Amino acid sequence: MRLFWFPPFLWITIFLLVFFLFVYFIARRLKLGMPRVGIDEKGVYWQEGDQSYRLDFVRVNGVQLIAKVRGSSRWQDGIWPSYRVIYRDSLSYHDYRVLRSFAAQQKILKRSEVTAKK
Repeated sequence: MRLFWFPPFLWITIFLLVFFLFVYFIARRLKLGMPRVGIDEKGVYWQEGDQSYRLDFVRVNGVQLIAKVRGSSRWQDGIWPSYRVIYRDSLSYHDYRVLRSFAAQQKILKRSEVTAKK
């Protein structure tokens, strides 16, 4: 499909749509603020604005931690579950090491529970 044959009205519409989507996502990020990650007595949480999500770790390594959002009641989560990625750069050195240690312990505990059931 050759894009240069588009009429000017369609080009303007495409550019305006992209611009408004960009402005919407920037405004949403400013409104919610930066996400926070922490550990409390119930486990690891991810907080965006007023919403807080519990996390179950799926993958743990030195560069990133990948966690699945737990306990969400959305019907889409059965089809396409929500994941959060925590990069080493996004936290301080000490906080990332503590979080990585907790994630590794959580994964080992889940493996031992699965093998105990068998």
